[in-house]
Amino acid sequence: MRKLSKEQIKKKVILLASLKISALTEEKFKKDRYNTKIKELNQFIDDIRSDMQDYYDERSEKWQESDNGQMYQDWIDQWDNCYLEVDDFLEVNIPEDFDLPDEP
Repeated sequence: MRKLSKEQIKKKVILLASLKISALTEEKFKKDRYNTKIKELNQFIDDIRSDMQDYYDERSEKWQESDNGQMYQDWIDQWDNCYLEVDDFLEVNIPEDFDLPDEP
């Protein structure tokens, strides 16, 4: 996978939007909905991350050590840093610098 497909980008946008919308629900439902959305987003990250790793592993060692390979590894690392924790409290906190880049 050289970059996210249009379908993957669309799903990413929907998941992030639904996570933010869950913060606007009634207080008594907020935690459950928010945590469900976090789990869905983390599963999406797992799926994309797995595809990325497969693509990277299929490339030659020479490619992996090249500038393109290093840039691709940096892209993988960015996604690794985007997992969100399920919260036991009602305050919704999405980091301001949260980013799931579409390509390296």
